Formats: sequence, structure tokens, C-alpha cells
Amino acid sequence: AMYFSTGEKQEFEWNHYGLNMKRYTHFTSPIRRYADVLVHRQLQAALYIDHYGDKDAAKKEQPIAFSALPDSKALDIQAEHCNVRKLAARKCQDGQQHLLVCLLVQKRPAVADGVVVGLGDRF
Repeated sequence: AMYFSTGEKQEFEWNHYGLNMKRYTHFTSPIRRYADVLVHRQLQAALYIDHYGDKDAAKKEQPIAFSALPDSKALDIQAEHCNVRKLAARKCQDGQQHLLVCLLVQKRPAVADGVVVGLGDRF
């Protein structure tokens, strides 16, 4: 999954292919990831707008909730930064797992019989 700002993407790009949903968001506790903090802030602002009837009334009644909201372009930049960092973390994790497997095989080499089950372009 990639983070993005809906204000910077076409609506047809908002879907979640695997879940077959037109609109989707995912977040966990905002202490885990900065992207979750951004989602929580956006959702909180949306709930205030719904509660007070419009954005201006919500801003007047809950100024702190709206003071930290980035505009759509800034949110898109932050989302892209989160995507880059998430990919870097994934690559680091994959590299660590590869290293650990190599160290294990180096310490305990093994010979095993195998069976070839297919040949071709797929393999």
C-alpha cells in the first residue's frame, strides 16, 4: 500500500484492489508511524466538520485540531516521504533476513536431495 493525498490523485486511484473497495484508508495507533498521525488528524478534522456542519464552524470551535493540518500538496509530499521511508525499512529488513540466512548456512552447511518439478520460462 502506498500513502497519498486524495487532493492530489484522481478518484479512480483511491481504490484498494485486493479488497475491491472504492475508498480505503488504514491506520493504527498514532504512536507507531507518522503516517498514522496524519490520518488521525485528517479524520478528526472531518468528524469535526461533520459535527459542526461546515469547515468554518468547525475551525472556530476546534482551532487546535485544524492548526496542524497541512494543505493537500504538503500532505502529498509528506505521504511520499513516508512511502520512501517505508520502502527503505522494508529493504533493510529483507537485507537483514538474507544476512541471517547466509550466516546460518555458513555455520551449518547442509546437503539435501531435491526433485526438479518443472522447467521453462516460469522457472
